[in-house]
Amino acid sequence: MKKGISSFLFQTLISEESAGAGGFLQKLDPRIKIFSCLALVILVSIVHSIPLFAGIALICLILSYFSQVRLRAYVARVWIPAAIFGGLVSLPATVNIFVPGEPLLVLWKFSGPVVLGPIHIQEEIAVTHEGMLSFLTLLLRVAATLSAVILVSMTTKWQDALRALQDMGVPRSFILILAITYRYIFLFVHLLENRNLALRSRTLVEHKKGAGRTTPAAASAGALLKKYIEKSEQLHNAMVSRGFHGF
Repeated sequence: MKKGISSFLFQTLISEESAGAGGFLQKLDPRIKIFSCLALVILVSIVHSIPLFAGIALICLILSYFSQVRLRAYVARVWIPAAIFGGLVSLPATVNIFVPGEPLLVLWKFSGPVVLGPIHIQEEIAVTHEGMLSFLTLLLRVAATLSAVILVSMTTKWQDALRALQDMGVPRSFILILAITYRYIFLFVHLLENRNLALRSRTLVEHKKGAGRTTPAAASAGALLKKYIEKSEQLHNAMVSRGFHGF
């Protein structure tokens, strides 16, 4: 838990540090960055072009360098989720069991056709040309989308982004929800960190898992949920006392 909290706060610190740097994208108007990002996301979602996806990811990587963004953090935020949600999900489509097509690499040969329930396997299991195209398309599409979104988030301060959304005509209620959510995420992380520290400071001996004792995370889940509900009620009461009557 402690490592997770520290990692979350460290990644947030990196984003704030990158957004405050004097790089290329930091000097642009946030409205331009947000509009360009939305345009790229829409373009990537409607076009089926592997060179275009690769080009967008490469351009974003170059822009991150000139924007003084930490390349290691940027690449990790882009390609780890892309590999998980784009690569692993579409990996089975590369073989002819799921996507028939022209074989590129033969993985296994059988003496004859094999039937496994509803799955009919030919005399060989192979990586197909059509399957590789599907795999690369999904992987690079996710990577291109994440490249644009994460680059904008790492080069734009949160308050500037909210102000830009307001200038672009986004409903005030939506912006208010975003602002409150962002603020209270850090408040709840801070509460979780304090509770974890309190539990550890009152523990003299570390108990092994499975020794009939719940972990600190499990023990504090109910108390944290109660605290979250109380904070939500306090926030709503504070807003009502200041004239808030709903959207």
